[in-house]
Amino acid sequence: MRLVAALAVAACGGGMSTPSMPKLEPGTHRLPVEGGVDVVYDVRGSGKRVCIAHPGGPGLSSEYLHDRAFEKRFTMVYIDPLGTSGSSKLPAG
Repeated sequence: MRLVAALAVAACGGGMSTPSMPKLEPGTHRLPVEGGVDVVYDVRGSGKRVCIAHPGGPGLSSEYLHDRAFEKRFTMVYIDPLGTSGSSKLPAG
């Protein structure tokens, strides 16, 4: 939830930029959350509006959501949930 909030703040231009603020530059990025857990997200497209795409279901990476038509109109932020693709798994316990 904190990742979504941080991405929303960054996308809306709110708050001050700090080293922990997510980048909205094209490419793949790693966002440290807490306790050594990292969330990986991919930014594609160059539209003025930002669209955050989360795959939802358990165990699914965001790869299937990538869509060039959307990327032409939006800056797309594809989030890989914990335990998928390059994102960390939660520690045991």
